[in-house]
Amino acid sequence: MDETLKAQSDQFSMLLTQKLIDAIKEKGFKTTVVAKEIGIGQASMSRYINGVREMPMSTFMAICTYADINPQRLFNAAYTQTNAEPIEINPAAMTEEQKKQWTLDHMQDYGFAANENHDKEREMESDGTI
Repeated sequence: MDETLKAQSDQFSMLLTQKLIDAIKEKGFKTTVVAKEIGIGQASMSRYINGVREMPMSTFMAICTYADINPQRLFNAAYTQTNAEPIEINPAAMTEEQKKQWTLDHMQDYGFAANENHDKEREMESDGTI
């Protein structure tokens, strides 16, 4: 398989799994309960969630069915994110403020939560406000 296609496939699989886990959590389910209900072990579920093993499509569909999640919505979201145009970034040409803002804007893309008030909190700590 072409290396680019392999990388894109791996990225799609990872994103699809993440979209599924996010949807499970949005529905208020715990992954351990879902695993038990669909008949897979918690260790297997953990391997799928953590990207150690690729989730079989039958497991993906069983989870979607159990949790009443539309698999097409997840596929579309993962596909769109996989095929997003790459952004050319030249950090040397960015100000520190631009770098900070770009990081805050894109942290969620990589599964991180941004705390935009971090600098303010640091200022408050240093002046004894908190």
